[in-house]
Amino acid sequence: MSTRLTSSSVARYSAAMRASGCVLVMGLILGGLACGRAASGQGTNPLARLPAGADLVFVVDLPAMQRWMDSSALFESSASTRPAFTAWGKCLLSEGAAKKRLAASVDVSGEDLVIRFVVEGSSLDEVERCGQAAGLKAAMSADRKALELTISDPGAPTVTQLYLAVPGGVFCRMASAGGSELGENTSVRADLERDLAALAQSSAATDPRLAALSRKVGASQPLWFVGHAGDLTTKLAAFGGSAALERGLALHLVTVFESASTAEARLAELQELRRRVLESLPSSMSELTRALRDATIERAAEDLRLRVALDTPQLQRAVKELRDAASAEQATRPAAVPERVTTEQIASMINAMKACADQSTLPKDMYACGCQQDLAMSPTFKPADAKAHCAEYVRLTLAQAKLSEEEQRRAPVVRASPELQAVDSMLLFSFTSPCLIEAIKKRSTEHGMACVCLARELANRMAMIPKVRTNEEVGAAVMQVAEEIAGGNLCPIPSP
Repeated sequence: MSTRLTSSSVARYSAAMRASGCVLVMGLILGGLACGRAASGQGTNPLARLPAGADLVFVVDLPAMQRWMDSSALFESSASTRPAFTAWGKCLLSEGAAKKRLAASVDVSGEDLVIRFVVEGSSLDEVERCGQAAGLKAAMSADRKALELTISDPGAPTVTQLYLAVPGGVFCRMASAGGSELGENTSVRADLERDLAALAQSSAATDPRLAALSRKVGASQPLWFVGHAGDLTTKLAAFGGSAALERGLALHLVTVFESASTAEARLAELQELRRRVLESLPSSMSELTRALRDATIERAAEDLRLRVALDTPQLQRAVKELRDAASAEQATRPAAVPERVTTEQIASMINAMKACADQSTLPKDMYACGCQQDLAMSPTFKPADAKAHCAEYVRLTLAQAKLSEEEQRRAPVVRASPELQAVDSMLLFSFTSPCLIEAIKKRSTEHGMACVCLARELANRMAMIPKVRTNEEVGAAVMQVAEEIAGGNLCPIPSP
């Protein structure tokens, strides 16, 4: 596995997080499309509705999911926080009580994300009518075969969904390109029509690995998912899971590794991780402690299987424990600051600085490299002759390095860009280097992302401190911000 932190790999991880913005998108579907007219395609293989080569596919029995949501405490606050979403859902729920099913796929390639799903048993008329009743923007095509629905609530991301009528239901496609937000849907009708035409040639149902894994995870359950590991790791081949929702929540997760020996090693690591987590959980999380203690983790050849179950009262108590813990953490968490430097900029800077260090670690070369990165991160400061500007920056910095320690502390900060104040690439790279070295040793992308988070938080929080003038003031500011980041657990380093 490559440990190089590219802007694409950063975008892939953030896209994966946004795919749980798919949690937002799926929440809109799960919360609203639980009941309606009978679906003509209910007896078909749901994977046949999804494209071949998908990174992840999942299938949801919507009435079962709706009943579970009604009986659990997980979504009790949606009416107050998402009034338009809730009104839309209530309207769709009033349409009848026949069965519906959701089949969805997620594809991530570099900085591009595509989500496709089919809701069997719905119709464009139903989606439009309920959208308008909830005050949402709904635009139907002239031939009434396509619909664009914009879902928005105050304080929540605006999501645009593009629907196309298909036999027995509706097909939706959302895409973001170049790392844009998922709500900034780049799909057009021709994309949906092209996707549907491709299904006639091949689909997820013809993928032998996904089909085999779907049998392992329990595709008869109300919710199940399967996926390829792709380029996330060279050790994990595939993953999947299912959830039984009749009397609480019973999860069954499966990971397939490249060999039985790898699976055995991961089993030992998971057992040790569970032991450490159990030791660290506070007494206030008794229900979560019990669920984790009673969970079964076992190996079967290359497979690792995890099973955990909570009945409805246990689930409600566990949810309350999580909410109470989140509230307590939020009360002590440092306030968010404006993002003047993005994750992608930080990752690009770190890669560039590492590449320079691989070529030469001489101070003059590293400072020259840092200057170039400072100019790249500056929003508007672009000197006419960047080469001459950086040469002067290097000269001044090296001259200051010859001063005594006391003189250096009192000396004014040498900046390559006035817009970055005391935050420069050399400082950020030096600050995160120990973390990055550890990430490379562990071959852990997750650890590497935590290092990028550290640099981003340092850059943006330093920018909020009143202008610092001397190197001594810079050092004090760095210590102050570092304590703030650590105390607020803003960039937690994953457990070894």
